[in-house]
Amino acid sequence: SSGINAEYGYIAVLSVKNLKGQIVTLDDSGRIYVSYLGTDPSLQTAAPVENRAINYDEKDVEMAKLQQTIRECTKPIEHAPKITDQPDFSIFVEPINCLDVVGVKHEETDTEYPTVTVKINLRCSSKISLEKVTLTVSPEVPFYATQRSVVLTNVGSGPTSVATFSIYNTGERQASDLVVPLVANYTNNHQSPRSVHNSLHLPLQLAVTATCPEKSAAHKITIETNKPVVNLLEIFSEMECEAEGGQNGCVAFKSASGDIVTLLAAKNSQKYRIQSSSFTALYIIIKQFLSRLRRHFEKIGGTQPLLVTFPGPVPLQEYFDMIDLRFELRLRARNYREMLSQRAQQFRAVQRRLLTRFKDKTPTPLHNMDTLLEGTYQQILALADADLQTTKALEEADHALRLATKLFLLLVKLWCSGMDDKQASILEACLTPEANSSDDVGWEETVDASITMLLRTCLAKTSKEQSVIAASLKLPNDTTKLKKHIALLLERLNKGGTLTLNTYSDKQQRNSTKDAIESGS
Repeated sequence: SSGINAEYGYIAVLSVKNLKGQIVTLDDSGRIYVSYLGTDPSLQTAAPVENRAINYDEKDVEMAKLQQTIRECTKPIEHAPKITDQPDFSIFVEPINCLDVVGVKHEETDTEYPTVTVKINLRCSSKISLEKVTLTVSPEVPFYATQRSVVLTNVGSGPTSVATFSIYNTGERQASDLVVPLVANYTNNHQSPRSVHNSLHLPLQLAVTATCPEKSAAHKITIETNKPVVNLLEIFSEMECEAEGGQNGCVAFKSASGDIVTLLAAKNSQKYRIQSSSFTALYIIIKQFLSRLRRHFEKIGGTQPLLVTFPGPVPLQEYFDMIDLRFELRLRARNYREMLSQRAQQFRAVQRRLLTRFKDKTPTPLHNMDTLLEGTYQQILALADADLQTTKALEEADHALRLATKLFLLLVKLWCSGMDDKQASILEACLTPEANSSDDVGWEETVDASITMLLRTCLAKTSKEQSVIAASLKLPNDTTKLKKHIALLLERLNKGGTLTLNTYSDKQQRNSTKDAIESGS
């Protein structure tokens, strides 16, 4: 009994069957438990290592066998198929000459949209048969396809595989491009995913229609060439334009959104004027006109190539108005969302207080909290509607800014005589037309940082400008800094600046050497 500890129910520590440390305990019901801590020791001992000499001849033979096995496994298979970059088939788009007689109709309003039928042929380049090929077409708004993707089976079993679908114009926005990308995804015979890319060109009739010219317009662009003026009715022969006053130097087009663009050819000079009441509507007509003008003189030929220039001035103010409009809508959308978050937080707090009052056994007055809950709810609905309308307006502003940026880049390329396609691609990558409505990093911050990098590297005048620290990508208070950098970019390009991806250009190296010499003297 001396070994009993009533407080802990401990009796004794015993040794049972040569196993020391057995703990004997007693519970309240009188049961005795024998247990121990830890685990059983491992009784298995490692076998002693044999001390014998190594037979090096046997080890050399074993090593030779292993090396032979490795060589056989890593040896390339002679009959393995060779992987090439050539696609298994090609995509051919049949030319689209005119609109369909009967267009696609809207399901609710029964409105008929102008439509074209597209036929795409897949021609296999080798004797293979593909079980499944998914052809995807991605037109930009306002163009839509009746089928975004078409699945073709057993491609290659016959001469060609044909996919047919329709593309129509809803007219909700101005067309930004007539090129539609095509992508064909498939799995080849070696079970590897592959894709083939191509594009189709929509006719101009799907975006605009011929109309009567306007005599006055708010926005005018003049383009000069080194060739005699052409007959505009011949350039746009498929549009069936009517000559104004018997002259062949004036045509006009009307977009689905109602904007009219007039194209005029000078009588006594080699100039053309494109004018419209909408700045963004000018882009698609100018781009189509320049493309058709180049094809026209390529057919004629000649010793001197066509040279198209824009004498200026670059429409900076019109472009800045588009930037300010979009930035204002972006700030408004952000304010609406912040207010909506605050009202939602207030609504949940009032709900919690009301639930606490309702659960209380002793009824207490609500102190107009029910009225506050109803008013907060109505404010949330009003803010949600305002945010939705602002978001839609911001999407329209994004599209307008995309068109304005494309027109701005096109005019800058024509304005800077020394700018080639490589420099134009660098400028487009920095001053991107792809505007996004992200809350974190927006178009303004991205473009400002890109232009600042150009001004600090290839367009820098002195070494001091290269040491300027780039600003962080955060929402600015206004667009003053961005517009200042865009104007400075045009000034540097006009003075002979060259856009390059190199950190230091030859001009910068000469300026750095000159600064070092001046500082040393």
